[in-house]
Amino acid sequence: MKCVLVIDDSRAAAFMAQAVFRRKGARVLMALDGKTGIQMARLNRPDVILLDYYLPDMDGADVARELKTTPETAAIPILVVTAYREKEIEERCREVGVDDILYKPYTNDELIERVSRLLKLPYRQHIRVLVRLEVETEVGSNIVFGTSENISESGIYLYTSHRFQMNDEVKLRFFLPRDRDPIVTRAVIRRTEIRPEYRGYGYGMEFVDLKDTDKRRIHAFIEARKDLIREPLETPPDTASNL
Repeated sequence: MKCVLVIDDSRAAAFMAQAVFRRKGARVLMALDGKTGIQMARLNRPDVILLDYYLPDMDGADVARELKTTPETAAIPILVVTAYREKEIEERCREVGVDDILYKPYTNDELIERVSRLLKLPYRQHIRVLVRLEVETEVGSNIVFGTSENISESGIYLYTSHRFQMNDEVKLRFFLPRDRDPIVTRAVIRRTEIRPEYRGYGYGMEFVDLKDTDKRRIHAFIEARKDLIREPLETPPDTASNL
């Protein structure tokens, strides 16, 4: 059973999140201030933390910094929720290691989707197949090379020595096996993790402007390789992740 810790001084927001995740079979813990939330995280080691940015005793960035610099809680994914779309808030969250930000108001489906991404749940809307592709990643005026691990019609997972941030947008260029023409598209970083076995990082990337012709090419490639599906294909009513 997954455990979700909600740190939010709004009882209404906390109870709403509690109701959403309990229906999913998760254990939900609640804290109404930052210090209590930090203590609960250390004691209970939740699988994910939903953290309101503005709390009565400290702001979300300070809570996240404390959690991310404490060995017992450093690996717990943190999703900050806030109604304030301020660049300063986003920058502070990134600096202290927050994994993702969700802006209020949001729907239950959006909340479930973000949490599912952080928990790396094996539910997917699209089949993924294992494939090794050398991928050129254009970051500004620089070209960064990476290797893909799997691909779906909506995204690709690759590892590289380059450090990206959540929600960074990059340009990708790669060839499917036996294809002469490259696929060129933009993608957004939706998932990050450290890959020590490759001395680098792994990234789940969501395609954002894939051409219809390229979608058909990827679809045909996947259909021909269904025996190499990476994970068991399950599609419950509340499918959460797109990658």
